[in-house]
Amino acid sequence: MSLRLPKSTLLHLAALGLLAAPGAASAQAAPSPPAALPAAAPPTPAAIVAATTSANGPLIAGVCLLSQETLVSRSKVGMAATARLREIAQEVQANLLAEKSRLEARGKALEAKRATLSPMEQQAQGQALNQRVQALQAEAGQRNQQIDATKTKAYQQVIQQAQPFIAPAYAAHGCGLLFAREAVLTGNLGNDLTSEVLAAFDAKGTPITFDLAPPR
Repeated sequence: MSLRLPKSTLLHLAALGLLAAPGAASAQAAPSPPAALPAAAPPTPAAIVAATTSANGPLIAGVCLLSQETLVSRSKVGMAATARLREIAQEVQANLLAEKSRLEARGKALEAKRATLSPMEQQAQGQALNQRVQALQAEAGQRNQQIDATKTKAYQQVIQQAQPFIAPAYAAHGCGLLFAREAVLTGNLGNDLTSEVLAAFDAKGTPITFDLAPPR
């Protein structure tokens, strides 16, 4: 018996940036087939804006920028949270694969003794095994949801812990509005608070602790 879990579990973990996607290494090593040259794509809005504005533009007083993505991905607290998420994801993966191996072994054992079983016994044992396979597939989907919830909550905690370091920078720069830096196409980024907040956060922030979120 060959048991296949939906690839969604392992691929989903990879999408979270916690595990390498199955087969990724071999896929990267394989040479790409030659492809026809693509047709010229229309210019993107960002390219249009960049081409029609000056190098930086005027600094707009009171308008400040902050990259929350950078605070999560580059801060010591954020990187520790990502490492913990990876650890949790690997534990989940190991448990699912261990159960998968046990069910495959049960399937092989059933196949080996099939000749000694009556049709009714074969059907009963086969149904019991299929039910366990379906339960494992459902469990894999549930673990995906739990990892999603864990990731969302952990990164929210990172941003919450950074708030006390954002407020002083906001006040020091005389900000009246704070925008996400990721939403800015181009312009004068002189009032970008990210580096300043990141330095203060790294100096005084403390790692957060968390476990896999409970099932919903």
